[in-house]
Amino acid sequence: MKRILLIIMCFATSFSINAQSTNDNKSDSLPSFYLGLGTGINSYTGLLGISGNLRVYHKLFIQGGLGVGSWGSKMTIGLRYDMSYQKGWSYGIGFSSCSGLTDFKTNMELTSGIKKEVTMDLLRAYTLNLKATRNWKLGKNNTFYLEFGYAIPLQSSPWRIKDGSELSSTSIAVMNTISPGGLLIGLGFTFGL
Repeated sequence: MKRILLIIMCFATSFSINAQSTNDNKSDSLPSFYLGLGTGINSYTGLLGISGNLRVYHKLFIQGGLGVGSWGSKMTIGLRYDMSYQKGWSYGIGFSSCSGLTDFKTNMELTSGIKKEVTMDLLRAYTLNLKATRNWKLGKNNTFYLEFGYAIPLQSSPWRIKDGSELSSTSIAVMNTISPGGLLIGLGFTFGL
């Protein structure tokens, strides 16, 4: 994960330095950094978190998010390309890491058919995120956004049962549904700095 972040940051820094002399007047007059608050399901900020968007070249941004969700803390890094300046559609790709939780307890159905409290570890989980975002300009340099897409899980069954219980197929389906990955929906605000 650290290597991926380092490669993306090195690429962005190099791209930004090369772009400084060629930026057009429109992008020069806009903020180079946006700080935001967001929420959603499989969104880059998690259920609740903060975001940062760094303009590296005209309408190309490095996008990052830190937040909390149902699978622990969440960290996301990615690229975003705006179709126009400040409003309209954006498209992006990102990589998310969710920390997981230890000694997570919940009532689950077992293979025997009974329901009981099960102790498990929710393991670190990763997703590759593809998204489209609709942006609306608010004021001079602020934006409200809605994002839609899909988070592709990069592992299967990212949990470990600790008490020897055997989950039923229904409980496994529930765990697969709540683990990171699947439909991506989010909304939030960004503030140009």
